[in-house]
Amino acid sequence: MRNKTDHPVLVLDSGDLFFQEVSAAADRKRALAKARLLARAYGKLRADAVNVGDLDLMEGIDFLKEAVQKGVPLISANLLEASTQRPIFQPYVIREVSGIRIAVMGLIRSEISPDIRNSLGGAAKIRDPVETAKELLPVLQAKADVVILLSDLGVQMDRKAARTLRGIHFILGAHDGRYIKWPYQEGETYIVQSYKKGMYTGRLDLKIQNPGTAFQDEDRTRRLRQQLGDLNRRLEALKRAQQRRPTETLKRTIDRIQRQKAQLQSELEAGNMPHSSANRFRWSLHPLVLSLPEDETVRSWIQKSGIRKD
Repeated sequence: MRNKTDHPVLVLDSGDLFFQEVSAAADRKRALAKARLLARAYGKLRADAVNVGDLDLMEGIDFLKEAVQKGVPLISANLLEASTQRPIFQPYVIREVSGIRIAVMGLIRSEISPDIRNSLGGAAKIRDPVETAKELLPVLQAKADVVILLSDLGVQMDRKAARTLRGIHFILGAHDGRYIKWPYQEGETYIVQSYKKGMYTGRLDLKIQNPGTAFQDEDRTRRLRQQLGDLNRRLEALKRAQQRRPTETLKRTIDRIQRQKAQLQSELEAGNMPHSSANRFRWSLHPLVLSLPEDETVRSWIQKSGIRKD
């Protein structure tokens, strides 16, 4: 990926990289072999930051420390050593790209399954993610121009965190594994996910003119127009249904969609105003299909391991 672009690239992973929940012993052995292969591949990839997700804890902390030794740059601000109350891994990293300082922080959800909690064996505890971020954000804002959160909290918690916290530019989420074509916006924070099982890779392109300030979505106008088109088609169908057989429910639905349409139209008109000094971004999803070239070294590792690619 780094060799296929003329622009600087950061490679990030939001969590739940290594494991899926398994129960049978045979599955566990195979899952561990796959996880070790992934760690080796990410080390070769020279990823910039990999957040620890709850499923990554299936084999305990020792496995993750083993992954770090293989070159996987794990981060987690709220996964703490039980005895010292200190972060087990780096809470964040800061990378300088073309003179712009980008801070990347990692958070894990505090609600984990009993099986995962048992796998920790009392060696680790998870602190409240929002409280952790609230303390850490002033430090990151003082050190960096852009703040990115790698989150394994899930979309609903991501949106709550964005409403509660100030200073996060982007939340790159995991856990839910949703296909999010258009970013969610909460205040000045944008929230995205790139789907599950590595089927897509998300690409976030940044154009920074005024470091430290908010971003605008370059695709906002196209997104709003597409949403307006979808609402218009739905509205026409509902009006035809209302003409055939009027009901109060249909009338309320039509009224609600017309309000949504007016709101989107207002946003579209506001979005067409000039913002020459704004930072801009574009989010896109790219399917990882078999036609894409493979890394020959990693492919040889897979073949030698006997693990089928899936």
